[in-house]
Amino acid sequence: MTIEEKIIEPLQRYIDGADGLFRFPMTQAAREVVRYGDASGLHRQMEPFYEMWIEDSPRLDWTSRSIIGDIAQIDPLFGAWASRQDLMKMARAWAVRGDGEGMLTLLYCVIHSKNYEPYCGESTYEEVTEELRYQRVNGNSSSGEIYALLHAFVTIVMSPQRFDRHQDLFQLMKMHWDFLRHVYCVMTGSIIGLRFANFISLANNLKNAKYRPYLHLVYWLLADNAGSLCAIKQQEGMAKALSALHDIMDSTEPSHELDELCQMLFPEEVKEMLTKHPKPPYRQLATEVEELKVENSELKAERSVLKDKLSTLAQQQEEITRQMATELQKAFVEDSIPYAEIEEELLQLPPSSVGSVFSALNDMLGGNDVWHKHYKALRAKVRKREKEKETPTVDARQIIQIGDSPQYDENKE
Repeated sequence: MTIEEKIIEPLQRYIDGADGLFRFPMTQAAREVVRYGDASGLHRQMEPFYEMWIEDSPRLDWTSRSIIGDIAQIDPLFGAWASRQDLMKMARAWAVRGDGEGMLTLLYCVIHSKNYEPYCGESTYEEVTEELRYQRVNGNSSSGEIYALLHAFVTIVMSPQRFDRHQDLFQLMKMHWDFLRHVYCVMTGSIIGLRFANFISLANNLKNAKYRPYLHLVYWLLADNAGSLCAIKQQEGMAKALSALHDIMDSTEPSHELDELCQMLFPEEVKEMLTKHPKPPYRQLATEVEELKVENSELKAERSVLKDKLSTLAQQQEEITRQMATELQKAFVEDSIPYAEIEEELLQLPPSSVGSVFSALNDMLGGNDVWHKHYKALRAKVRKREKEKETPTVDARQIIQIGDSPQYDENKE
């Protein structure tokens, strides 16, 4: 079979509204094409789909985007092609819908592609920085996240380091993007990529255990700028949140895993913060540190028992999952579960996740007669749901522009 028959035609039919599409056969076909020496043919015929992807075409859903991304990582010519694209134009297209997770996946595919040229124009950096600078005045949570992602990407690839180090730094950013969004919020003075009404909510969210080792990278920035980030009536609430954060930070050993990345992304701000607050916030007596380093035999024994229990629980969970899948398939065969309830639950999911859940169900139940009976109508509803725009919860305070700095207008409702 040719590239057209194995990849292009099935993908085009699916985008045009045909029946289901499965990732593995198509990605496997792409690997075979590259292995047998026709990478240029694959790339040439995939370019229209790559263009739809970087333009965030509404014709693509979660499944088609995933397959295009898989093939892009297999295509050895995708990297060189991606190097020639207008990244700022791409970001503006993605900012319309504001799918941060999808944009993160796209940039990951770009930077990890073979033959990607690690350079971006200085103008792109200046443009995206300007967009972030005015997010507080004319942006929103979703579009702000898109520009923050591009800012991080461009900053990393423009840094004077080896390209493999660029990839490592981007991977680190991808792993910790959930925390880094909080830092971008403080830097821009705007809630971006997070569903918080104000910065008090953001500060309280930073109490989460997974963020605690990195609080030293955002606490002082948040504390030093609290006056401009909150309205007068919110200052007391912010003071309480900051006090709680300081206590947490003061009793938590910091992780320096993200220090280099944050100094790269925000060089002036981090340098100023370190100048004002040079001492690390973590304080603990030397005797306590030594006690933490010494593990007695009882603790080792308890750890071993716990490890065995966790292993047993994991095996039990695996078995439960298999049983659930079997029962679900059986229930569909017997038609004992009202299909309307399944459809109602699925379509209540957020637009950003309904496609992935639908695809997972389709992979599991694709061969079932009852599922096949309802598949096409449900897929159309899922696609319609995906295109619905999620309304972010943003701070309702009115903002005015005074000079070069946006300010809150306390007199506006």
